[in-house]
Amino acid sequence: MKAVGRIGWIQIDCPDPLRLAAFWSEVLGVGIDGRLGSPPQFVNLARQSPDAPHVSFQRVPEDDFREYGYSWRTMADPEGNEFCLIYDG
Repeated sequence: MKAVGRIGWIQIDCPDPLRLAAFWSEVLGVGIDGRLGSPPQFVNLARQSPDAPHVSFQRVPEDDFREYGYSWRTMADPEGNEFCLIYDG
């Protein structure tokens, strides 16, 4: 199977992005790299390496598909777990 592209960002929908980011920060051994909004709508983790994807947590429900210069599409894996594909532009 040929890859459709390189993953640049993994966005996880959740009701409390700070709490979930703190958990995954410990699991992945990286710090919290940034927050956007007050209270935070988005919380980003530092990347594990320069070529690793960004990992970010987004407060939901969210009905906008373009915000802060980014666009995204919500998808679901075979088990129904949601994830977002994000691109800038």
